[in-house]
Amino acid sequence: MRIIVCVKQICQTYARTGMDPERHFLNPEDAVYRVNPYDEVALELALRVKDLENGGEIIAVTLGPIIAEAELRRCLAMGADTLYQVEIDEGVDPWGKSKILARVIKELGADLILCGKESLDKQNGQVGA
Repeated sequence: MRIIVCVKQICQTYARTGMDPERHFLNPEDAVYRVNPYDEVALELALRVKDLENGGEIIAVTLGPIIAEAELRRCLAMGADTLYQVEIDEGVDPWGKSKILARVIKELGADLILCGKESLDKQNGQVGA
């Protein structure tokens, strides 16, 4: 059984970060990133399914640049067999991300697709919900 788990890299909401006074946003150089906790729950479920099926393959898929490399490697440490990253532009909206993700999942082929219920950063639940 091939299981695909969608994982998103998010900025930790409790991390102390500096503000960019000109743009009134968090300074990206100060941000601390991690894998979205809801996606970690989906990965844990994938591991349970893999155990119940007596084997299989788990592929963690992420969109965008790898900004939380150590955290994404944690997906592998938890038991994912492969981490698959798709580079996309920052300006892609949720609908565009959904279309890209659907195309990638179709190309990879999956018996089961798991996603977290939403991301903690934007909480819109549109991609993967």
